[in-house]
Amino acid sequence: MKRCKILPVTALAAFILPGCSAPARNAARPPAIPEELETTAEFSAQGRQYSADLRRSATGLWECVLTAPETVAGLTYKLEDSSVTLSFEDLEFTVDRSDLPEYGPVKMLTESIDMLITSKDLTCTEEDGVLHEKAIISGLDLSAELSGGELTHIEVEGCFAADIGQKNTPE
Repeated sequence: MKRCKILPVTALAAFILPGCSAPARNAARPPAIPEELETTAEFSAQGRQYSADLRRSATGLWECVLTAPETVAGLTYKLEDSSVTLSFEDLEFTVDRSDLPEYGPVKMLTESIDMLITSKDLTCTEEDGVLHEKAIISGLDLSAELSGGELTHIEVEGCFAADIGQKNTPE
């Protein structure tokens, strides 16, 4: 007799619970982060502080220009699907994207924002008008905050933490 009661309750839970999660997630989701964007990032990684100008094209091409500290200001990363071009003053070289350190801050920052843009594998909650998004990226916890529909903070546990400021959206 217990088996007969458990099966309908289990079936009902399996039917109701997945149906509840999707609408709640979408209800908390603000307008999408634009695929094409220009912004700045102030981030810390491995005990160091950096500033960068970030640009993403609608095709997913990233350009990251470090602006601080002075010792690396001007170092430019151009990240495409399978390659990365690094340039600094008169030096330029291209490597396979897989050759970058797996947890390098520029690689993780751009891949994290890509994940937020596609809304892939995210859980969302809203508190006091701030949307909190969480995911797993390369086995690490990713958390992000969006306010007014714009990304304001992003962090990957043990890798980097960044404050993001929307410069403008390219036309």
